[in-house]
Amino acid sequence: MACKGGAVECGARSLLANRPHPARIRPFQPASQRSGHFRLAFIAKAQQDDGPSPSAPAPPPSAPPSLAARALAGSPEWAAFLGTLANSGATTGTLLDGIHSRVGLQVYDVAPLVLGGLRTSLLVPPLLAAFYMVLGSLHPIMDNLNPSPETDAARARCNDVGWVALSFGALAALLYTSATLYDKGVPYWQIHAVLGTAALVNWRVFDGTRQGIALALLCGLGAPAAELVLLQLAHLWHYPRADLGDNFVSWVFWCYFFYTPALGNLARYLWSTMKEIERVQQQQPQRAVAGSAPTAAPGAAEAGRDAEGGGAGQR
Repeated sequence: MACKGGAVECGARSLLANRPHPARIRPFQPASQRSGHFRLAFIAKAQQDDGPSPSAPAPPPSAPPSLAARALAGSPEWAAFLGTLANSGATTGTLLDGIHSRVGLQVYDVAPLVLGGLRTSLLVPPLLAAFYMVLGSLHPIMDNLNPSPETDAARARCNDVGWVALSFGALAALLYTSATLYDKGVPYWQIHAVLGTAALVNWRVFDGTRQGIALALLCGLGAPAAELVLLQLAHLWHYPRADLGDNFVSWVFWCYFFYTPALGNLARYLWSTMKEIERVQQQQPQRAVAGSAPTAAPGAAEAGRDAEGGGAGQR
């Protein structure tokens, strides 16, 4: 197209049309913003190079409590617990033993002692103290190792001292029944039948736990075996109408069997009651400290007011 106008105007237009376009200029950014973008880009690049950051290691799972820790959980002070069981065996146990010795089921040959209608020996209290400590302490330990609804129910019943006394009353009645059958000359197989049935009912009513019947069987077998060994070493007493090797009466097994629930209930009662007493005794000093704190506050406040009054007087 021909340029209309003067030669100068046409030359200027031609120069403007052929001039190269200037490069685009980025808007101005502050130095802090530019450095921030640079740091973000650098961190993103480093994360891409290193891959995903490893997560923090999970804490190791806590180890389950040991067998001994579970068995002794919630135990009271052992010296007081065992001492109370020993005292019960030396007193109550000796009186219950007199039910059988009264009819001559066993006759004591060493250190015999007659106190009114009680025929016993000076060796009986320490022996029964050891018996109560061993068998009694096994019950709460086995309860801890065998948690079940039956165990919880048995422990709850044993918090009532009346229930424990009732179980010992049933024990005395069963011992009296066995002594009466023996004194009347009832054949031993019939005594076995009567005492065996009564022993199972007694366990069901006053215990009802699996560990309870296991301990009753252990006592029924272990105690006679210990007696036989003891009598072989020293003739402390004898059974005039023994039917097992001329040394032992077979149906006494059931006597040890139905002895176990009452002793177990006593141990459960002592275990929980003595632990509760210890807990209350530990809380008493804390309550005393907490109770004395408010009484000290008014005195401190009065001293502060006196100090402020003295300072104001000096000013």
